[in-house]
Formats: sequence, structure tokens, C-alpha cells
Amino acid sequence: MSKLFAGQEVHVVPLLAPVDIAGVATSSDIIGMKEYLSIQFLVEFGVITGDVVTLTVLECDDTSASSSTAIAYKYRKTSAVGTDLTGALTDIAATGLAVAADDDGKAILIDVDPAALTDGYPYLMVTATPGGSATVCLIAIQAILRPRYPQAVQVSAVD
Repeated sequence: MSKLFAGQEVHVVPLLAPVDIAGVATSSDIIGMKEYLSIQFLVEFGVITGDVVTLTVLECDDTSASSSTAIAYKYRKTSAVGTDLTGALTDIAATGLAVAADDDGKAILIDVDPAALTDGYPYLMVTATPGGSATVCLIAIQAILRPRYPQAVQVSAVD
């Protein structure tokens, strides 16, 4: 017998609506991990022209991001729209992942190990920083969370 998924096993949170961030470093909303066992960030790219875009993940001590630190993470890159190939799971340093102009139409799936977060820093966000010559950079970011206690209506992860 099949099981109706309907978002009870995961909580999907839109963090950055599709937008052109060329010339401006842009951060997602901040996610609180208190009620969640795991998190993945899905970063989708449309057109990228010019320079690379650097993706960093930051852990924060609160929802203001006034005290935040870039952290290492793992990622996978998909192939372009219309195919379903996914690259190998790869470690990336806290300095971030450079996404090139030839990566338009691709998505980056970022995995963060909540157990590796610094004590007192239970919040996470993604920052996308386009290079100086980027003229177009269309991007969207979502969080995919696995709740500690799955339910029909999930506990908010955005404070």
C-alpha cells in the first residue's frame, strides 16, 4: 500500500524567492534547528553571466546574524534542467563553493550536519556572493528539514 507523503516527513521552507542578485551579496532567511534533526539547502540557479557566485553557509547564535561564522558543509550539484544526474557528495571548506557561469540551470544541494554546529549557534543561513563582473545571477533558496516530531503542521523553523 502506498503512503501519502504530503509534507509530513519533511518541512520545506522557501528562504529566498527567485531573484537576480548580480552585484549584491544576498543571504537567505535564518533557520532554527531546535525542532529539526537535519537540514538540506536547495539552491537553484537560473541564468548566471559573468563572474562566479560563492555559496557560504553560516551558523548564527540568534536570528539576527549579527554573530555568525562560516562553516564547512557537503554538497551535490545536479546536471542542467532536463536531466536527472547528480554529482558526488563533496566536502567544501568554510570559505564556500564557487558556482561558475556555466552552471546555469543547475541546483546545488547543501547538507549540513547539525551535530557539528558550535554550541550556542543553532541557527543557519546561506549567503550567495556574486563576483564583481556578474551581470545576471538568478537564484532561489529553499530549506528541506526533517522534523524531530513529524506532524501534519510542522513547527516553524523561521523565527
